[in-house]
Amino acid sequence: MALITADEQGMIESVNPEAERLFGHDAGEVAGRDIAMLMPAFRDGLAPGGAPRELVGRRKGGEEFPVDLSVSEMRLGDRRLLIASARDLTDRKKAEARLNQAQKMETVGQLVGGVAHDFNNLLMAMQLVRRQNIWRNSRRRLAECGPRLGIDVRRRACGAASADGRWSVA
Repeated sequence: MALITADEQGMIESVNPEAERLFGHDAGEVAGRDIAMLMPAFRDGLAPGGAPRELVGRRKGGEEFPVDLSVSEMRLGDRRLLIASARDLTDRKKAEARLNQAQKMETVGQLVGGVAHDFNNLLMAMQLVRRQNIWRNSRRRLAECGPRLGIDVRRRACGAASADGRWSVA
């Protein structure tokens, strides 16, 4: 946990080694400077003792990264000091982004599965209609060509003759 102590005007008095590592500044570089150099939005409505909040931290090279920040107040005699504890949220943000992406992909997979199922149902219906049409056409052709070939297709092949012997093709 990076710890930064600052006076009530927000001027840095000290930083621990983790803060040096996190922000990339040596303690001597930041001493006496405004804490906003490390966290530009530090002063925006941040009350000591409030709930931790997420801010943007800035490293020595200018790279910005998400920081979880809590601020406490301490009195030393008549002096009021602010103690800021900061934690880098970069890894957590990346993990959240990966989880979010995985959830999106799962949703897309379910959607695609549903579409494929519906498409398969349509194909099956089309195949059934096609088979019915083939059967009807085959019966019609047998009815038309059978007598010329001397085959009584009405009784043997289809058994679709009516009682009066007439052939019906549906």
